Amino acid sequence: MKFKWTDALLINHEKIDNQHKELINRLNKVYTAISEEQGSAAIEEMLDFLANYVIEHFQEEERQMDRYQYPEAQKHKGEHVAFIDDFERLKKKYEVSDNKYQATLDIYSMCALWLQNHITKVDKKLGQFLAKQS
Repeated sequence: MKFKWTDALLINHEKIDNQHKELINRLNKVYTAISEEQGSAAIEEMLDFLANYVIEHFQEEERQMDRYQYPEAQKHKGEHVAFIDDFERLKKKYEVSDNKYQATLDIYSMCALWLQNHITKVDKKLGQFLAKQS
């Protein structure tokens, strides 16, 4: 099932919210590619984009944390590092897998669950902090 954007995911920081929407949009393109059996070339292209965009997004969040000296920055950044490590591990597993369908589903599931959890719990705190800085 596709990951749906809802207002419950808003952290009320326009740039970060827009990046979250784009992450979900791109993640859903991976899901569509799986369900429509678009083939490994299309899926790999989307996974590469997603990997790069995640890093870009995390860098934006971390710039905001550093700029305003967010007190939970180290913990938050640690979650970013753990996600990137998990994503890269699953991507490598995908590359050598005989079952690309299942390997891609594993990546999709991990990303969707992690993003949902991270945005609603960790990024919400960051959003509340940033709102007080304005």
